[in-house]
Amino acid sequence: MREFDLADIIHATYTAKERITEAAKMVNDVFREKRFNAQECQACFYLSRIGGCAMTPKNCNACGVEVLYSSTNTDKLCHKCATARGVCKHCGADMDLKTRRQVLRSN
Repeated sequence: MREFDLADIIHATYTAKERITEAAKMVNDVFREKRFNAQECQACFYLSRIGGCAMTPKNCNACGVEVLYSSTNTDKLCHKCATARGVCKHCGADMDLKTRRQVLRSN
């Protein structure tokens, strides 16, 4: 087993600083316009996601249209349905992360 050394500390410190920088971007929503164009909530837009490298078809949970994704990390809704409801296409949360009392329905 390799001994914990200065290189480990330097790497861990760099990683921790990067995580804080990313968290600040999320809290301050520095890419708000880009995020809204992507139709994603702050959590889905700023935090990393993991998915397998495989073309994955999935139906939209609202309208049923099939969408083809380039990974196994798929969205809950198609862009059109998410936009109509004002929610994140990936997780379905409100775009401003506000708790709602009703669901907006598209026509």
